Amino acid sequence: MPGPTPITSPFQVRMLYTIDGLQHHCNFYCDLTLSGDVTGYDTVPNLAFSSVGVSEAIDGFFTLLAPFYDDADTTFDGATIWERVDNTYEFRSSGTTSVAGTATGAYEKANGLCVAGRDIKNQFLPTYIYEGRFGVAFKGNSPGSLGSSVRALAGGIYDIDNDATDDEPFAWSHSRDQWRRKRWLSVVVDTNEKLRRIRGLK
Repeated sequence: MPGPTPITSPFQVRMLYTIDGLQHHCNFYCDLTLSGDVTGYDTVPNLAFSSVGVSEAIDGFFTLLAPFYDDADTTFDGATIWERVDNTYEFRSSGTTSVAGTATGAYEKANGLCVAGRDIKNQFLPTYIYEGRFGVAFKGNSPGSLGSSVRALAGGIYDIDNDATDDEPFAWSHSRDQWRRKRWLSVVVDTNEKLRRIRGLK
């Protein structure tokens, strides 16, 4: 049986958001270059996309999340940038965002959404988002089965409608061993057992 995927990516951008006092993160592995952006870095684009400042990439990601979060209980905390040195990641910079959630109503404790796909080497490459207003447990594996906001989120990560923009993760992120995103598989919404324990639901 093969071992875990080695972590060789030069950089990690850790997107941070806090819901009802609990901070979550979503990690994206990538290449970056030094620049005049307020974070000090620009993205290195995949395919025919163009480079953007990491500050724009932070805004791009949280714009995808905004329809699922209410700014009454959620803050988008920006991101931290980490560079790989030997076998560890060392902190290099951070960036903020002015994007805020646009949803309303009570948040869904301990739920999660997974945008699942594969990289160009056919390795499984999921992205997990937590405690958004995603609705009941669900699995969709065709674009038409997704609501508009979920479809936009999956599109920003896997370009399912061929309309991803330069600031969205599909344009600049890759797997932790540096293979770019290739094909989308599904969106799955379900509860998360670790979060159920943290939130006192079990």
